[in-house]
Amino acid sequence: MVALIIYVILLRMRANADKPPARIVDYITLGVIGLVLPFVLAGLAAKEISASLLALTNATVPFFAAIYAKLFLKDSIGLRRLIGMPIAFAGVVLIAASFGEMRSSLFGLLIALLSSAFYASGAIYVKARMSTTDTADLAMWPSLCSAILLIIPAANEFALSNLSPAIVGLVCLLGACSTALPLFLYYRLVKVAGPLNATFVSFFIPLFGVIWASLLLGERLTPMQMLGGLLIIVSIASATNVLDRLTFAIKTFSKWLGRIGQPSER
Repeated sequence: MVALIIYVILLRMRANADKPPARIVDYITLGVIGLVLPFVLAGLAAKEISASLLALTNATVPFFAAIYAKLFLKDSIGLRRLIGMPIAFAGVVLIAASFGEMRSSLFGLLIALLSSAFYASGAIYVKARMSTTDTADLAMWPSLCSAILLIIPAANEFALSNLSPAIVGLVCLLGACSTALPLFLYYRLVKVAGPLNATFVSFFIPLFGVIWASLLLGERLTPMQMLGGLLIIVSIASATNVLDRLTFAIKTFSKWLGRIGQPSER
């Protein structure tokens, strides 16, 4: 509901917003393959395998996206990304290994990988069929379709009578901050940077997990976690040409600074 209110405000501010019926099939499809199936399968996998192994399987999203991009979009992976992705995955392995316990099962591992495969397909679907759709519509309408599809199973799982106003408020806040806003940013990234580059955010989830645990829970960052985080940051920055762009920006800024104080020619 919080996300819906935010969307309504945005919708009234935009005169050229898509009407929901115009793309209702695409919204439902994206909601199913990009939200419902990945989240439900990941939830089932979490009961079978440890959080560290789930983090590893979640980091396979970019690999599935690379395969889909090659098959359906005819996109080239490129040497930088071909090298950077395995190195970033190695960084995730280091972070996951620092968690200690690695509980696993074949069923849990398979559905976790299936969850990643579906999540990657959502970014490809957006690029292939909905690249001109407004980002707010991409974030809101598939989420609303997903909520409608999941509301009955969710109601059967939880006793609504046990929900206090405080819990409802926190759930709404969590949904807005960890789902609605990230989805908006994610689909914006898909449109601007491309689906494969957008899925690289999966590599950063374990890294931010240990960072937030350190800042909010007082957990100590280990050398292995810091090394893993460094591998992720450097490899993805290289794979997406961030280092080249940063170097160019620094050189341009340095030249501009060098001109300051020099007498102007007349």
